[in-house]
Amino acid sequence: MTTIRTLAAAAVMACTTPSVVAQLKCDNYALKTSVDGDDVFLFTAGTSPKMTFTRSGAGETMWTLVAPDGTSEDTVGVSSDLESMITVGREGLYTVYSGGTAVQKVWWLSPMPASVDFAVDSVDCDAVYATAVAEAPDITFGGHTLKQTLTFQWETGDSIIATTKKGHAELEGLYDECQLTVKAVNQAFNEVATTDSVFPIGVMASYGMENRKDEIINEVTETGEALSAPADVYFTNKSRGAFTVCEWEIGTVARLYDRDPMYQFQQPGTYALKLIVTNEATGCESVDSSQTVTITEAALEFPNAFTPNGDGVNDLFLPAFRSLKRYELSIYNRWGRRVFETTDPADGWDGKEGNAEAAAGTYYYVATAEGYEKGVSFKRKGSITIVR
Repeated sequence: MTTIRTLAAAAVMACTTPSVVAQLKCDNYALKTSVDGDDVFLFTAGTSPKMTFTRSGAGETMWTLVAPDGTSEDTVGVSSDLESMITVGREGLYTVYSGGTAVQKVWWLSPMPASVDFAVDSVDCDAVYATAVAEAPDITFGGHTLKQTLTFQWETGDSIIATTKKGHAELEGLYDECQLTVKAVNQAFNEVATTDSVFPIGVMASYGMENRKDEIINEVTETGEALSAPADVYFTNKSRGAFTVCEWEIGTVARLYDRDPMYQFQQPGTYALKLIVTNEATGCESVDSSQTVTITEAALEFPNAFTPNGDGVNDLFLPAFRSLKRYELSIYNRWGRRVFETTDPADGWDGKEGNAEAAAGTYYYVATAEGYEKGVSFKRKGSITIVR
């Protein structure tokens, strides 16, 4: 018996040219090798390999197929065209005759692993350790032997989590009970698979967060990621695995133990966030400290004019503000009569005195406010102009 040495091949490769008048081209195969001068092509089940024969001169091209054990032979195609093509539908030795003379022999084989199984050797907080065992018998043809080589592909659902040359695998990223599939794939990309349940013990901390405060058009921040106090941030625990305890660290100011807590941020600054999840039975622990929350310092500024004409642009007298704990605003006409007051910085004056439109001209405002940080307060006063 002769063991064949395999060689990697491109998607399309010309076969050996037997003479100056005949040439064979082979397409869509997985791997090519050779033995004793004959070409051997491995193909994947379900594909359609093709052979194209080109010759010059008169005559016919005839294709014959011989069984791998040499017990049967039949004609699979005859053509008088200078270029003829045949789709390979069966395994075996294809012999090309031109004008009655055998000019090329090509083996087409599609070996298949027989079976595969796996067992979980152990589990720890980091991974599942498993071993796969496969049956992949050598394939014999024409007095020769082709040895199958296998790669093991480990999958959960539609995700490939590991590929190994040997049966042993260290499978990371598994945290919940799942169906694990292992595939034994040979050099022709033919495969067999088996699936079974596995029970990891590791945990992985992960979370999301959302500031559910309604957006106010005149409440501003220094950056798109900074929040104006008070900010009610809701945390969603997205951790995986059988964790029994979760601890949230909100900077150095709070510790929370609910699964999905809410925390109101008031003081300015940047808060480092940390979620720690633990499986008390196994001792497995995981930490996610990937995010922060930034709260802006208090601020209050007023414009000096507005145009309450109903066009949807600058129709209200509103301050630009952030992180205010208390706010009061009064607006007076030129005779000192108060025409508007509010304690809500999002409540703007629409330029009316009662139900009537206030006259165009100059008015005066007085505002006081406090921020959440200790000792921060504002006193603002000035004139505003109604432009109509």
